[in-house]
Parts: sequence; structure tokens; C-alpha cells
Amino acid sequence: MKGEKEKVQAVWFGQNVLDGVAAWSMAIITRGMGLSVAEVESLLEGVRADVRNWRGVHAYMEMYVVYGSKP
Repeated sequence: MKGEKEKVQAVWFGQNVLDGVAAWSMAIITRGMGLSVAEVESLLEGVRADVRNWRGVHAYMEMYVVYGSKP
């Protein structure tokens, strides 16, 4: 199937976003915007729903890969 590798990568990326969205945003929103933890969780439910609705989204993200080797 054409693009099978990219589809698998997209599923992995989506799961990473779902797993990390609370950790990425909780401190920023509670401290910076003054919302309570319950309000942030309510907001994140909508974010998670949008991430799961991937059929209409064609998102691109720039990524840097850094590697090194011993001389």
C-alpha cells in the first residue's frame, strides 16, 4: 500500500501527542493563564478529540535529528 510507512509514523506521532499533551500544557496554562487543573483537563479533552479526528488534518512538523559518533 502506498504511504504505509508514513501512516504508521502518523499513528505513532498521534499517540505521542495524546500521551504528552497534559504534561506539555498543564504548568503553562495553570501558571500562565490562571486556570485550575480541572479547567485545563476539560480543555485538553477537546484537544485530544481533535488529535483523534485525524482524517481531515494534514499536519506537518519540522524535526531536527542530531547524532554523533566517537572519533
